[in-house]
Amino acid sequence: MAEAIKREFHGYMRNGERVYLGPCDMTDTEVQKFLDSIAAIYSDPKEPGVFNVRSAVFDARAFAGVQILPPSKS
Repeated sequence: MAEAIKREFHGYMRNGERVYLGPCDMTDTEVQKFLDSIAAIYSDPKEPGVFNVRSAVFDARAFAGVQILPPSKS
């Protein structure tokens, strides 16, 4: 089984601003499944529009897009 990697979730506002949503540990397969589900939300208005990052719940339709990145190096 693939190892989960620490990643950062970001949302893009319609004005182009990037907003940090939180961290999560996910495998590459889990990331792909998550991004596929986000794509389904944007393409089908009947899909529930929410997703979770840890305990926080977000409405995907509030964002122009969602991005998952490796953690930033400080």
